[in-house]
Formats: sequence, structure tokens, C-alpha cells
Amino acid sequence: MRARVPGKPARATRIVFVDAFLSSNQKVLAGEGADVAIRGVRAHLFIDGAKFRSLKDSLKDMRHSELPDGSSLLELEFGSSVYDSDSGTLAIYFSSLSGLGSDAAWEQKQFFNDAKLALSYARADKPLVERKVAATSSVKWLENVVFRGKKKADIVYQHPEEMLENETARGVSFPELESLSLSLPVELVTGGALSAPQMQAVCYAARSFKSRLPGEPSSAGGFLLGDGTGCGKGRVISALLAHAATRPCGTTPPELQAEVERRRREGRARRCLWVSLSRDLAKDAERDLSDIGAEALGLRLFESIDKAENCDPSSAGNVLFITYAKLRNEKNAQDVVAWLGGHLAEGLIVFDEAHSAKNFVSGKSGASTLQGRMVNYVQTACPMAPVLYASATACTEVNQMAYMPRLGLWGAGRQFVNFTDFCQDVESRGIAGMEEVALKLKASGVATSRSLSHAGSKLEVLHAPIDAHRVASYDRACGFWEHLQSEAILALAEMDQLENDLRAAQMKTEIENSSDANSAKCKKMPRSLFWNLFWSCQLRFFRQFLVSLKVPEVKRRVELCMAEQGQAVVTLWGTGEAQLVEAQDAEDGAPPPSCPEIMLEQFLKKHFPCPPEEYVRSMQMSCEELVTLLGELPEPTMEPSQKVKETLQERAQLHWSLPANSSNALQLESLQRQDAVTWTANFSGATHPEARRAALHAELLSLQLPQHPLDELLDVLGGPAQVAELSGRSHRLVRELGKWQKVSRQSNNVQEQHAFQAGVKRIAIITEAASTGISLHSDRRRSAIGFMPRQRTLIMAELGFSAEKTMQQLGRVHRSNQEFPPRFEIVLSPVPGETRLASTLTSRLKTLGAVTRGDQRGAGSAFFGDQDFGQMLSAFDRRGENRATFDQLAEELQGEPELSEALARISMDDHISFTGEKEEWTVSKLMQRFLGRSMMLPISVQHAIFSRLQSLLARSRDGSEASEIPQEAGEKGPSKQLACRSHDERPKRRLERTPTPLLASAKRSRMEDVPPLTNARLHQDAPPLTTARLHQDAPPLTNARLHQDAPALRPQPYAGRCLARTRQGLQCTRALAVHEGCEGSDFCRLHAREAAKNDGMPILGRIDGPTPE
Repeated sequence: MRARVPGKPARATRIVFVDAFLSSNQKVLAGEGADVAIRGVRAHLFIDGAKFRSLKDSLKDMRHSELPDGSSLLELEFGSSVYDSDSGTLAIYFSSLSGLGSDAAWEQKQFFNDAKLALSYARADKPLVERKVAATSSVKWLENVVFRGKKKADIVYQHPEEMLENETARGVSFPELESLSLSLPVELVTGGALSAPQMQAVCYAARSFKSRLPGEPSSAGGFLLGDGTGCGKGRVISALLAHAATRPCGTTPPELQAEVERRRREGRARRCLWVSLSRDLAKDAERDLSDIGAEALGLRLFESIDKAENCDPSSAGNVLFITYAKLRNEKNAQDVVAWLGGHLAEGLIVFDEAHSAKNFVSGKSGASTLQGRMVNYVQTACPMAPVLYASATACTEVNQMAYMPRLGLWGAGRQFVNFTDFCQDVESRGIAGMEEVALKLKASGVATSRSLSHAGSKLEVLHAPIDAHRVASYDRACGFWEHLQSEAILALAEMDQLENDLRAAQMKTEIENSSDANSAKCKKMPRSLFWNLFWSCQLRFFRQFLVSLKVPEVKRRVELCMAEQGQAVVTLWGTGEAQLVEAQDAEDGAPPPSCPEIMLEQFLKKHFPCPPEEYVRSMQMSCEELVTLLGELPEPTMEPSQKVKETLQERAQLHWSLPANSSNALQLESLQRQDAVTWTANFSGATHPEARRAALHAELLSLQLPQHPLDELLDVLGGPAQVAELSGRSHRLVRELGKWQKVSRQSNNVQEQHAFQAGVKRIAIITEAASTGISLHSDRRRSAIGFMPRQRTLIMAELGFSAEKTMQQLGRVHRSNQEFPPRFEIVLSPVPGETRLASTLTSRLKTLGAVTRGDQRGAGSAFFGDQDFGQMLSAFDRRGENRATFDQLAEELQGEPELSEALARISMDDHISFTGEKEEWTVSKLMQRFLGRSMMLPISVQHAIFSRLQSLLARSRDGSEASEIPQEAGEKGPSKQLACRSHDERPKRRLERTPTPLLASAKRSRMEDVPPLTNARLHQDAPPLTTARLHQDAPPLTNARLHQDAPALRPQPYAGRCLARTRQGLQCTRALAVHEGCEGSDFCRLHAREAAKNDGMPILGRIDGPTPE
């Protein structure tokens, strides 16, 4: 027994020793308030600080019982030993747990665990964790499996946690296993290293590996290990590596058998490859190989290609561990293929966390990521090597399955010749087709898709209250984004004018290559690109801000978890390191650097529509003007004084009509004398867009935005000494002696994981970089080294867009061999726009479940879909009707200028068409855009707009239910009646037979009675469309007629809108001004103010005014 860090002793109420031979001989060792503890390598029992006896040497048995008054009794039965001759029973009485504080109750539980651990070491027949034997009827497939030495397993253990399949997948059976020979020792099964579900995956994978793909006799089969997170896929991979490295010669083509045999003698034929996500997972890989005794089977793990190349060629079965990041290098990929043996390689290729290669596009190398291309290259270059794809989230959509050709769903000799045909056929039938793919894979015996039971787990959705000062900070940020949007619109127009003026000046002077090249320097950014960057930055900014709003609630939930003697895991996504690079150490007492502020600074600097930094404008003055300004002519060879610079800057502001606050951007670059009477002053920052950017930057500095939530949480939860940070960043902000400083992280993720699992740090914050592969659950194996596992609480502070990564994050605390089922707490802010994040997540979870589990409810959508934000999603999203819904909403808000202007600011009409959406199983992009952009509105405005939208949808839904027509069976897409039901109300789907062949046409029978649509039939009832017929009822289209009915033809949603137009001819979408002084105006508040200053016309160089008659 290992010695652990001693904690506080448990408090007993009475301790009595009863002699084994004379029961009447009872000795009271301690009374009320006695301290008891078990410490040291030999598990010595201490009573009130005095050593009593070594449990490891003399403990024979123990019994724990509850007494009628609620207290408990622990009886330790001792036998004589070398060190102690007295045998008897030690009775230790404890108070009821319900009457103790959390710390005292925890120490009592820890004492019981230490006693059980000591007993397990003293008696081999008293293991710390009891394993259950699987029923023979549930493992009939094992009867035909023969292990090394022609042995068969007579016993197999159940998995430590219950593993389940969804209802749809349970209706499909694996194919008959028949006879199978495994090159594994039978002790792996009979000793409990592999449970029954793990062994089933090993058997069917081995069956698939020995087969050949139809139409490709030289290509070995593959297998998808799609079990959920925490199911023990690492041991399955290790067992398959051992089998593949030591199995007999397979079905090698005769012409290659001699070469393969020669390579096998040289030790080169059975080298295996293990590709995973990060180097942190290499330790887990070594642990899994050690658990199955890989060293005795000849398997050794290497972590670099150089070591693999230099290994002893006579030792077969070596395993190369490499990350996807290294495999992305083409040279590394070629070296790996050469080390494996190329086209003669027979060792197993494992793509762990295989979803990392999902962005491979078959037949389009330019559209594929380099990572996806290299994964495909390794498979193509080693056709005889079997391939194992291991991932709990293999793909979210069918078009992401292209990296798994060895599953046999497409290719020569199969139903689909290529992946494109396969993908199009599945997508044409929507989510039902995706579910059929998963069921087909199981029926073919090439995939497993089980998951751990959530029995005992609890999920709670919490709505975080927001402090008043955080609400005010959020609203200030919204005001800034509104100002930024309006300034960007004006800056884009000014950049157009600036570019036109430069082009005109160049043409006028007939200079093809201007000396200062200002015309080339002033190339503006395309509008569509700018607005894409604008809305992307807006979404990242407010997504980060939302988490900042929830920090007080997250802190409160963590403190509650600590009070209950648990351990908390807080999940985030971003780290803010991209902004942290530019952060500076704060002064004493100054607020910490703000990552949202730095994000906006970067956007203003890189993307706000402005000329480049090297662009200069020249102002020419005569000598008389210069003398009038400065009092005398400056010396051309000398640097102008500060007073001269300020005077010339004031003159430049008047010359170019720059705003008064542009002085921060305007800088004098040079003052030169051109000839005897002319001087030229060159300025940078001398344009209106640059002046606007400078003003925005000054306004940004006054917002007092919060710091990144990761740094804030780290600080409020106790700092790095109390909190384990598992992230991908190299620096972080910490507060030392009241001063914020940027420091390097001293520990890596593996060290932080060990500190958390050992209970040294009871709080962990994980980000995207640590969301895969690592274990943070209440591991029973920790009991074997003296640590009582604590219950885990996962607090999801930030919702992500990726369904795969979200499921991976949830799997960090819900894994096999856990002592306590975890609790999940999702913290939502009262900001309605956060529905954007929940909507994307829930819709992608549906498609993830359909592809990987055979049921759209199988990957967590049911886990989340029953919650209020899942119901909100289904209530808001009305496929095919969202455009009309927003038009109606704009019409209803015409009488409320504030809401109408707010809706106009997040207009969904720019740059993207929403017609022809083929993914009927995803949330409409129009609705996603509305939810995402609404986050830039003040919280009160968001609530008002969402309330009006909900009432509008309720009225529309009530009016359409009577005319609802159920869809025919086989038609794609869910019925509208089911779209708004909760998960519990949906009818349960049962599959009582093997599914029909993959991708069989479901609509063919309904098309048999439809006559062919020929050209003659198309036009048989239609009179010829001649020019005379086209115009016979239409009066001539004159200019007068064009405008006489214009008000009547105006789209209804824009009634009561501003009549001003931009320089590009676009209609202003703001509502008419109704405030005092603007009654009866034809313009919005902004244009009305400008019209009042310019004789009734809203000009100023950027507005054309009303449409002329």
C-alpha cells in the first residue's frame, strides 16, 4: 500500500477491543472525540496519534453496519502476526453522517476507504472493487472464439459501468461471428482486463480486418470503434494492436507471399501505427498497453519517427505513436509509410480520435485540409494494412465520412462507385438516411456505437442572475458596436469616394505609375468580406462577454460543490491567448488587461475600412499662407517643431473638413518646399475613415470591458495553486501582490491532470485543447493508492458550436470504472441571444447521433433537447417560413422606433441567400443569423424583440394547426406537428427487423403512376407565349407610370421607413423619426438631423437624398 499525503483524522465516538478467545474481555481504548487514521506504507492504524497496529499484516476481515440511531459501526477483525500476537475485533463507533459537517463526513468516508484498501492488500480474495461475471446467454458469440494456444474463455466479466445502445440500434443484430482465432492470451478475458463489451468489439474488428473489400482483393477491411466517451476504447485498441502484430499470415496474394515472408523475418511486416490528437495522450496509450501486458507480447511504443527508424529490426510488433499535427507534414507521412512497409505493410493502422480527419473531401484535394489528405494518403499507400477508426464522434454529417473508405460503403464492386454518389443519396433522404447508414454499419459488423449509461447522473440547467454593473457594462458594449456599425457604413462610402477621387486624379494627369502610388495603396476591402469579418468578430466578442456575465454564478456553483466535498470541472472553449500576446502588465491597482478590448483593437487596426498606414495626403500652401500661419518660413532642412506640427495639423483639419477629434490620427510626416512659391505638407491619418477609427479607439478605452473569463475564473476560484488549468495556452494573467502580470505556465496539462485526480487541486478548468482523451472522473483506481474518489460536477459555462467537442467535454467526467456518477450543470445567462449557441449545438447533436448511433437522439440531443433552450429552439425555428416571419415582425415594430431601429441594425438581408437549403435537419441559417446578431443589442431590447417574436410565432402556429397535413411515410423531413413537441412526447421508434438495403429508394412506388413529363405534355394546355400575347394586356411602361404607383408597390415591411438613399442607391431601413422636432419628417432620426442642417436635404457628401421625381 502506497503512502498518501495524510489528511485530517476521522472522529470516533467510542473504540473497544474484544479479545478473540475471551469475548468478555473487552477493553475500551478511547471514548468520545477519539481521532483515528490509517497511514504509512504498512497501513498503520493510529488512535489519538498513537500507533496501534499494522492492518496490512494482521487484518483478516472488516464489517460496516448502520445502527438504529443512525450512527455506524466499523468492526476490524485481527489475527496474530509477526508484529502483533493479540487477535480479536476492534469496534469503532462513528456519529451519523447526517449530523456532521462536510469536512468531518468526508474524513469518515476516507477512513472507511483506507480500511477497505488495507483489507484488499492483506487478503487477495477481498478485492477493493468487486467485478461481476457476464451471463453466458449474453456472450454466445464468444463460444466460437479461440485464443492463443487454442484456448477458449470460460468466463468473461461485465463492464464496470453499464453500456447501452439506443432503441433503434438494439433492433439490429451483429452478423454471426462464426469461427475466429485471436492471437491474444485468454487471460486477458478471464482475468478481467477486457470486459464483455470490449471483447465483442475486439472480435468483430478482427473479423473485419481479415476480410478484403469487395472489388479490391488487395485492400484489408476496416472497423469503426464508435463507442462513446469513457467506454474503454484504449484497451480495445491495445488488444487489437497486439492481435494484429502477432497474428498468423492472412490472405496475402500468392505473388506477394514470398516478399511478405522475407519482410516478416526481418521484423518489418507487422509494425503498427497509432495516430492520436496530442502528445499528452501518449501516457494514456502506454497505460492501456501496460494493462493488457503488451510488453510481454512484444509491443513497444515509440513517440518519434527517428526512434522508430533506429529500433531493432528483428523485434516485430513495434508501435509508433504520432500526433495528427506531425502527420500533417508530408515528409513525416512518407517516412511513416516507409517505416510501416508501404504496399506490403500488414500491421494495424489506428486513427484514434478519428474525427480529426473529417474535413477530407474525396476527389478534391484543394478543398481538403492537409490533415485529412495525409490520413487518406497513409491508407492508400498501405492497402494491405487494416485500419481502425476510433472516435466517439466520428462525424457530424455524412459528407464528413470520406476519410473512412475501409468501411466498404462505396468503391469498386459496391452499390456506390464513389463517395460523392453515396453522399448525395444519403443527404437526399435527410436524417432518416443518416440513421440508416449507422444501422447498416452495425448489421455488416464493421462498427460499434454503444455508450455509457447515464443512470445516476443529474443534469440541471441554471439561469445565472446578472449583477447590475455587468448589465451596464454589456449595454455599453452594445452601444459601442452600434456606433462601430454606423461608422463603418460611413467609412465604406468614404473609401469609395476616396478611391474614385484618386482614380480621377490619375486619369486627369495621365500618369500610369504615380510616384507616391497612392492609388494602388488605397485599394478598399470588398464590402462582403468586411461585413463577414464584422459579424464574425461580433459573435466572438459577445460569446466571450456572455461567459463573463456568468462568472459570479459559476463561482457560486463551484463553492457549493466544494462544500459538498466534491470536485468541480468548469468547461470553456477559448483561452484568449491570441489577445493575450498583446497584453501588457498592469500598473499597481490598475484593472487587468481586457481580452475583449484587445479583440476590438485588433479589429479596428486590421479590418476597419481605412487606407493603409503608408497612405499620405498632401496639402499645398503658398509662402504667404505659410508665413501667415507660422509667422515665418521654416528651415527646410530642419525637423519642424511641435508648435509648427500642431499649427499645420489644425490647418489640415480645416482644409479636409476633418472632425475635431481626429487629432489623434492626424500626423505630419514631412514639410517640403516644392519651388520658390509652393510648400507641401504630407500627412498620415488625414482621411475621414482614419479619423473615425481614432475616435472609436478613444471610445473603446473608456468602456472598461471585463477580462477574459478564463483569467477571471482562475483568480476568483483561488489562483493556480488551487485550480488546475488544462488548456493549450502558454501564458496567463495572474494577480500577484495586487498587480496583474502576464506569466508563463509552469506546469503542463498532464501534471495538472494528476494534481486534480489526486485531489491536490479540487477545481479544474478545461478548454478545447484538453477536451479529448483525458480522464477527470472519480476513478476507482485512485482508491488503490489511498485516495477516496470524490463526486465530479461538470459546470458548462460556455456553450460551443461543435457537437463532437461538446460530447468529448462531457465525457471527461463520465467514464468507465467511476465511483460516483457525475453531475452536469449548464449555466445560461438571461441574455436571449445565447439561444444562438444552444441552437447550433442541439441541431448538430441530432445529426451526430444519426450518423454515429443510428438515432438522432443518440448522441446527446435528447440529453440537452428536453431542456428549455431546446424547446425554445423548436419554437423559434419554422423552416421555410422564417423570412415571412421576420417581415411580419418588422411590420409590427413600426410603431416602436427603438425596437424597429434595433431590428434594422441586425438586418438579415446582406450578402447571403437562404434559398435552396438542402439540410432540412439543421436549424435555418436565417434563424441562426438572427439569434447570433441579436447579442449586440442591449439586454432589455433583446427581451422585448424576443417577446414579440414568440407571440407572433404563437399566433401563427395556432392559426396553422387546423390545416396541418401529416406527411406521408417515407417523405423526407420531420412533420411539422412533431417539430414543436418535446422529446418525451415524440413517438418511440421501434425497429423489429433488419433494415432495408442501404439507400433503397423510398419514393419509387409513389412515382409509378405519374406519367412522364415530356415537352409536349408540359405545353399541351398552355397557349404559345408570343410577344403580342405578353404585352396585349399591359399598358406601355413610361417613366410617369413607373413612379405614379411607387408608394403602393413599396414592400409592406418598409412602410413608414426613411426615404433617404445611400450613394449606392440602397434604401435606408430605419424607421421615421417620431421624436420632438421631427414630426412629419420623411427621414429617420439621423437623416432628419442632417436635413435640418442642410436646407432639408440629408447630404454631407455621403447621402444622395430622396429619390428624385
